[in-house]
Amino acid sequence: MPPTTSTIPVLPLLRSFAKRPSRYRPSTAFRPSRPLTTTPTTHHPHPGSRSLPSEADNNNDSSIKWFEQDLHSPQSPRRPLSAPPDTAEAAKLAAEIRALGAETGDTLSSASRLADEALLGPLKGEERERVARALKERRERARELRVGRVRGVGRREGGAVRKFEEAVRDAAFALPEAGTLSGAVGAGEEAEATVPMPVRKQLWRCYARAKRRYPEAFLEALPEKLWSLLWTTQTAAGPENPLALAHAKVLVDDMQSVGRELTTAQWLLALEGEFITGDEGAQEGALRKWEEQYAAQRSRRDGNTDEAAGSDSGTTGESGESSGRAEFLQLGLRMHALLGDVGRAEEIMDELWKMQPDRDPRGRMPVLRAWLRVGGEEGRRKAWELYGLMRTELEERGEMGENEFDTFFVAFGEAGAKEEAMEILEDMEDEWKGKWEIV
Repeated sequence: MPPTTSTIPVLPLLRSFAKRPSRYRPSTAFRPSRPLTTTPTTHHPHPGSRSLPSEADNNNDSSIKWFEQDLHSPQSPRRPLSAPPDTAEAAKLAAEIRALGAETGDTLSSASRLADEALLGPLKGEERERVARALKERRERARELRVGRVRGVGRREGGAVRKFEEAVRDAAFALPEAGTLSGAVGAGEEAEATVPMPVRKQLWRCYARAKRRYPEAFLEALPEKLWSLLWTTQTAAGPENPLALAHAKVLVDDMQSVGRELTTAQWLLALEGEFITGDEGAQEGALRKWEEQYAAQRSRRDGNTDEAAGSDSGTTGESGESSGRAEFLQLGLRMHALLGDVGRAEEIMDELWKMQPDRDPRGRMPVLRAWLRVGGEEGRRKAWELYGLMRTELEERGEMGENEFDTFFVAFGEAGAKEEAMEILEDMEDEWKGKWEIV
């Protein structure tokens, strides 16, 4: 008998399932849709847009700074960054500050005159005349040390120039009058002893600042006496002024840039500064300049003035004189000896002592050290011969003392010439036997 089957109405069953919430369907499947709530749409500029703010977007409200503008909001116009509202006010304040500075300078000048009058008030007779004469000389010196008219710069605008003039007066009144105004360059030792180091540093700082502010106009306005004062105070050699050679080179470059003539001493000191403070290339360049000047001087002595006039030496004609010539040769001797050209250094040494036989024998020391650096049997023999010559010359001058023996002993000892160093020690013992005891 075949199995019996029951018939189930499928369609009503599906409809009943559709009316129930199903876990497999979202509960909103058959609910009526309703619009979503959204925030108001804000129109932002396109990220790829390269358009710049226009003048129509400019906001002229001075209370709103350019960095406070909302560039993404259409309610606040934009303003270009190139028009900050404080420019006019800043310019006005700067003008007022300059005017106050000039007024302060005038007030200080008036105060200085009142102080002079107060100083002279209680004095009488010769004492009053003497003090009045000293004050007058002081004012005249101050006028002589003023910078000339700086091209393109008003007197009230040249704050850096006024600062420099103040530093000049401080340095000038620390020097004797002859050393300040004579224009001589040999007063370096005097400046070292009289001008305090802070005053010299302040003078150099003010000079460098004014030169940066008015590069060409300031240098052209400096009178000869100010150049002399700068040279005297800034190139004074000593332990407190280690930058003397570097300052000399800067001053020479500045003087040449405005067409100032150099003395032999100035040119030589600048050349030595270039050699000492420079690298190997600068040293070779300085030595080349020296050789060019040497050839020019020899041509001048031989009567070939045309060739001498065509050489660019940077010095005046006085370099052919005896004193300038001797210092010139001494510098060449040192430079050649330091670079190891002992043969050329000896040639210059022989020429120098032929011209000045009574010259200080200590000037031969660079050649002696150069032979010791050469080393070997020949170098030690040449150095020992030079030691004997220098000792004889120093004894004739009565200047062969303990310091001189120490100098020779250290030179040979550092070079590893122990036998020669011990012989120098024995010579020193024989020379000073009975005058001092060896501890």
